Amino acid sequence: MCWWWSGDHPSGASVKNAGFACFGSPSELLADIAKEGTDAMLHRVEERWLGLQELRQELGDANIGFEGTGGHEIYRAGDVLYPQVAEGFDGLNTSLRSIFGKTVFHWDHDAINRFGLRGVEHLARTDLEGPIDTGNMMRALLQKAVGSGRHLSSENAHRSDRG
Repeated sequence: MCWWWSGDHPSGASVKNAGFACFGSPSELLADIAKEGTDAMLHRVEERWLGLQELRQELGDANIGFEGTGGHEIYRAGDVLYPQVAEGFDGLNTSLRSIFGKTVFHWDHDAINRFGLRGVEHLARTDLEGPIDTGNMMRALLQKAVGSGRHLSSENAHRSDRG
């Protein structure tokens, strides 16, 4: 198998994203349920979660800079999104339990003061997300590819199973 990309280094979405390993905020997942249904949302979350676990297992947390510091979604005073999220919060956690085996999101109002967030009334948190260093991740992927005898070229931007 050979991998090619244009330029001297990979420069696609994998190295340009925000560098956060996540599977979706409560408002995003509830919007997905409203638009596509619970099964579609759960399938997407499971794929994201399994992909993150595979990446962490394959390359190691230190090599990708993963830190399980958690993820947060904040709601300011008067945020029209908050009542919708609050209403669906417990049901969302119940649905996600089938993937994670535990409660995924919880309200963490103490964090509002801890983080010094002015004007924020509610904060939802998950302990399962965290930042990754996409530069380190791509470096580790390239080292793994080179170390496994894969042929790498920057002449074209495609993948071939012929080499």
